[in-house]
Amino acid sequence: MSKGGALSIQSTLGDSTISIMITDTGSGIPQEILAHIQKPFFTTKKQGTRLGLMVSNKIIAAHKGKLAITSERNEGTTISITLPFVINE
Repeated sequence: MSKGGALSIQSTLGDSTISIMITDTGSGIPQEILAHIQKPFFTTKKQGTRLGLMVSNKIIAAHKGKLAITSERNEGTTISITLPFVINE
């Protein structure tokens, strides 16, 4: 959020899942970028491996979870991570 804003983290516990939502009030991600953001080697940066979000998604999927990103221009972005859990007694 280059022009400032707020960042919030919220969690929700379901019967067998936990969801974590990270929301910012930044400028949002344009739809043409959002459509490609989880693809390998896609980036808008000049440096980096271009694998960060794809690797994160693979790790979450390996744990039978889901990663979702929603964004609206000039309103912000929400990243949602949902993971299953088991209570060991």
